Amino acid sequence: MDSGPRFLALDWETNGLRPDLVSPLPCVNYPVSVSLWAVTNDGAVEHLYSSRVSGATQFCAWASRHHAFTPEDLRSAPAFEEVVQAMIAVVREGDVLVCHNVDHDVGKVLGPMCRRLGVDGARLLSLPRVCTCKGEWASTLMNGKWLSMRELCACFGVSNGDEHSAGGDAKALADCLAAALTRQEHMPGHGLARELRAAGRTRRCEAELSRHPC
Repeated sequence: MDSGPRFLALDWETNGLRPDLVSPLPCVNYPVSVSLWAVTNDGAVEHLYSSRVSGATQFCAWASRHHAFTPEDLRSAPAFEEVVQAMIAVVREGDVLVCHNVDHDVGKVLGPMCRRLGVDGARLLSLPRVCTCKGEWASTLMNGKWLSMRELCACFGVSNGDEHSAGGDAKALADCLAAALTRQEHMPGHGLARELRAAGRTRRCEAELSRHPC
């Protein structure tokens, strides 16, 4: 069994980034679905959790076109707090959070919604983070430009048959991480593996210091 860090591929889908004539409710970027996958240091991929999220009463036009469900379908889904606690339950010490766009998934969805709704998401928010869209490896690869999800998948030969769904994008991200972690050092894309493992080492050092403070 791989005893190294796990890399948690996370993706949120929301009711929309921008309001149309009427703002999506209850607020822009309110989460409507989420998916979380774990990737071990040796490239094994495991599904941890997926769920829709109740609370959104309206989608913007983009969300309506891309989501395979409606606000009415969300009425019986778990509440945001329940979803966050379910994810916290599967997190382990040493885990590293990976998002294709950390600024969005953590900075505009998870963090703000926890504060807005009074949900304790500290266990997730305290995880070290790696961004495959704007992180060091991606920025170097793209000469400072953002790396799209399609470009990331192309880099690692991963097929995403369900774009713009939490499950599809999180699984594709996990498969990209697995491919990066199992590539030889001379192969393109191995730089992402170095970035991931560096984050894992930092997490282990922090854990050791907390157990054995100076």
